[in-house]
Amino acid sequence: MPKRITFQADRDSTICEIDNYSRAKKLSRSAVISSLLNALAPRLKCINAHYSAAKDLERELTNVLEQQDCLLPQEQFAISAEEHFHQLWIMKIRHPRNIVDYKIHEHKKTKTNMEQDEISYIKEMLENIVNKMAVEKAIFIYTDRRVSHKFQKAGGLSNTLLINQSEYEGYFFDFANSKPLPMLDVIAHGIKEALKRHQATLPIPCVCWIPIYYVDDMVIMTPVIKSTDVKKQKLTMDKAIIINLLGQEVVT
Repeated sequence: MPKRITFQADRDSTICEIDNYSRAKKLSRSAVISSLLNALAPRLKCINAHYSAAKDLERELTNVLEQQDCLLPQEQFAISAEEHFHQLWIMKIRHPRNIVDYKIHEHKKTKTNMEQDEISYIKEMLENIVNKMAVEKAIFIYTDRRVSHKFQKAGGLSNTLLINQSEYEGYFFDFANSKPLPMLDVIAHGIKEALKRHQATLPIPCVCWIPIYYVDDMVIMTPVIKSTDVKKQKLTMDKAIIINLLGQEVVT
């Protein structure tokens, strides 16, 4: 059944050619436009089918990436990815010794963020620890940092974790992309939603996130990534990592 439609042409020359064709064929303008649309319809149908197929593939890919366990070898499904890699963190990755310290630094900023001199001092200290202890990395965590604008001082209590190795059995513990999160958010909403709420994103998919440190109501979460998805230079970079829990800062 014919259906009336109204449209507006944006080129006078197009209408002129349609009218010329109409006169030559002794057809109405509507009949000519209708025949042109009928000729194009099969092509448009084909294009729409391709668009629909592409969207279906995108949805499937998104679902695959969201199913973190699919990145694990089949034989490791006996326990969850989080349990498996947390065990590796305790038994293989982490050095048994921690270093507790207390230091005060000059602080002239009006904001509470760490100043460059403070960061440089901590990095130099961590590099010395790495060399002395013969470990791969050191993670400095401010567990109680205070700032006095009156006395222009900042610093406090810290705990330094030592890392024997950040790669094991084809998986990379990406400490440089660790994220401090409120523990309540992780418990109430799950790790995925907690990461979204705090705008934590990674450029590549990870197998899972594991907790590596707790302070009061905060937890530091670290992503575990397939080593083949990480650039080779990244595997040996970031020997000194600074995490300011209260300021939500991670510096490498």
